[in-house]
Amino acid sequence: PISKLKYRILKYIEKYYMPNLFKNIIISKFFTPLDFNNVSNNFNGTSFSISPNLLQSALLRIHNKDKILKNLFFVGSGTHPGAGIPGVLNSAKITSEIIIKNLV
Repeated sequence: PISKLKYRILKYIEKYYMPNLFKNIIISKFFTPLDFNNVSNNFNGTSFSISPNLLQSALLRIHNKDKILKNLFFVGSGTHPGAGIPGVLNSAKITSEIIIKNLV
């Protein structure tokens, strides 16, 4: 199953992009969504939080401040503006600005 898939992927890479790939592999690790879930406790093994589909993008993502609990704030790849390093950094910036505004 996984070993067959891993072999097919590596064989394709060797054939089209990296000749002699198999001869040069010293250590090989195949990381699955289950590994992601077990190692980093990511929801359902996702690497970038909730699914980045149209209904969960930009302003439709979880907001950085809770609407009910006054002092509850959210930050990270699952919140506005989105996943990836730029999204997480912008989420932190937005949330910190909201917190500062709430202190004044």
